[in-house]
This record gives sequence, C-alpha cells and structure tokens, in this order.
Amino acid sequence: MLNQLYKKIRNWYDNRHKFSFLSPEKEEKYYVYVTNQPLCQDLTPLSDTAQQIFQHLITEKDSKSLFHYTQKATFEPDWLCGFTENGEIISASVPYNNWQWNGYWPCHPLPSAFNIKYRYNFNKHLYYDKIIVVDDFFGFSKNYYHFLVNLIGQLLMLQDKGIDLTLPVLMPKSIREQQFFVQFANKLPLLKNLNYINYDRHIVHCNEFFVSNSSIITEKQIQLLEQITSESKSEKKKIFIGRRNVARVASNADEIEKIMKQQGFEVVYFENHTIDEQIAIIRGAEYFVSYHGAGLTNLLFATNPNLKVLEIHNSNAKLYYHYALFCIKKKIKYDCFVGGDMIDNSYYVDPKAFENKIIEWLKE
Repeated sequence: MLNQLYKKIRNWYDNRHKFSFLSPEKEEKYYVYVTNQPLCQDLTPLSDTAQQIFQHLITEKDSKSLFHYTQKATFEPDWLCGFTENGEIISASVPYNNWQWNGYWPCHPLPSAFNIKYRYNFNKHLYYDKIIVVDDFFGFSKNYYHFLVNLIGQLLMLQDKGIDLTLPVLMPKSIREQQFFVQFANKLPLLKNLNYINYDRHIVHCNEFFVSNSSIITEKQIQLLEQITSESKSEKKKIFIGRRNVARVASNADEIEKIMKQQGFEVVYFENHTIDEQIAIIRGAEYFVSYHGAGLTNLLFATNPNLKVLEIHNSNAKLYYHYALFCIKKKIKYDCFVGGDMIDNSYYVDPKAFENKIIEWLKE
C-alpha cells in the first residue's frame, strides 16, 4: 500500500518537477492561525546597543497555527511527514509548513524515503481513528531550545484549544529518547501523561489528526517553566557558559574564558549538569554571560528579577534574536557583545574590547 503511495508521489514529481501539497485551506474541519501578534512592543529591557540590533522585533509577527485534518492519512516513521491516499503531501506535517520546499525538490531528507525498499518493513502497520501529530520541525526538537519552545508550545496550544490530550500522540522516538526529554517528563505532567504511540519502523495510519506549529515562546510557556521546582541549589552568582566542539563559539575561546575568570566568573558547561542542576544555576545567578546557543534556553527558568544577561554574538547578531526576546518577555536586563564574522563555525572575539565591555557592564 505505502509503496504504491510513494510511487504516486514520485510520479507526480517526475511529471511536474514539484510536489503536490494538501493545504489546510483545501481540506480541514477546524483550524486557527495566530500570526498577527507582534513579537514585542517594549524594548526597554534591552541595552541601547541591543535595541539598535533588535529594533526589528517590534515589527515582526508571532507565528502559531493549529490544524485538524479529516482526510485519511499515512505517516512514515522517521520524519512524520504525512500523505493522503491520493499522494498529496500534507503541508502542515512538513518542516515550517512547507516554506523550505517552495513546491520543488526540497533541501530535506524526505526524498531519500522514495528509495524506500531498504528502509522499512512494510508489513508493520498501526491503525488509529484520530491522533495528535507532533511536528518535528526538521528534527529540531532534538535540540534543547526547539524542544522547550516549539514542542512544548505545540502541546500547550492543543491544550488551550480544548483538544483531547488523551488521544494517541505520534512523536518521534528520537525526541523521547533524549536525556533532557526524560528528565523533563518527570517534571512536566504535560509530557508524562501523554498517550504515546509506541512504534518501531511501523507505518502509522489514521482517519483524522491534529497538528500544530508554534515557533515563538508564549507567556503561558514562561509561567509553566518558571513553576518547575528544583531540588538542587547553587551559590554561583557570576556565571559564564562555556561551549566546546559546537558551532557559533569564539575561535579564541580559551582567551575569553581566562578573561571571565579574572573578572570573577565561574565557567560552567551545562552539558555536565542535569536539568535540575541547570535550573538551580540560572536561578542562583546574578550575572549570566554566554555565547549564543541552546544553553541560554535556561533563561526560561530564571526567577531572579535582578538578573543581568550578556550574550556573545557573531556579526550576524540580528538573526539570533531568540534569547533577547526571552529577556524582553521576562523583563530581564539584556545586553550583547558582537564579535567578528563566522568562519568555519567560529568567530573571533577581540579580547581587549570584550574585557572592556565586561568591566563596564558589571558597573552598570
């Protein structure tokens, strides 16, 4: 059955050199767009420098959507892309609701699924009437930031709209097996009590399904995460988050760490700490400095109203507004330092200019 479906999709593409998408406007029972809310209206938690960089936030819009499809659908088990019986790709089930695809051969792993004979045992099928599909955003939910912002945001949206969260939930095992997911499942009933579909290379079929998309942090998410308790304690007041063997870090990272230690900061690598310990560290901090990266997602747990944050960026700072937006929504004082151009996943941070920035920042 699925081999025939993939053949239809492949033939359709070969004939027209683009895919056929089923959009919510063509077939839906209930859907809602929330796209006209500005990201923010008040930039005052940002420093003057940060305000100049992130001024565009007051004109950009929030992005959330919820869809209820009532056509029979089939979902492949790796990326959860959905297909109708007619071979149309369900647009809401692919990353970012199809903007990457542009109707043509996408920069996405799905095309390899057309070489499908070696990948799946098609004798394994699961059938449901109605399910919830958690959009994996191109696999990004395996990233700490996208998990807390996108995935938790989707679940809260479904809950807010009165969708029955006892329905079977199709969520990639690759997400549920992440260590941080397991730790959060013990802290968030929203995750722990879901009725997960346990599949292993199974093809999943359903008569109707819900799928949502939430890419921006909401006030309700912030409240939920601030209420999470931590059994750990931390006396660390001045924290610098180090990064190793990852992208977007200073090419002279050792030199930057030395400066931070001289200024009384304790260097912390979040990957060496449990979620409980990370929450305690951010809540105990008064000064928090970090390169742009997923570790800054822990700002969502901060409860100290006097916390001061400084983020280190490369020259594309304007593109990386996510944590500045956290601070705006939480009314936390935010500043940033912009280094050089990104070259081979790293960038140079002028040590003297950075040291002067830290000294002045601590005096403010």
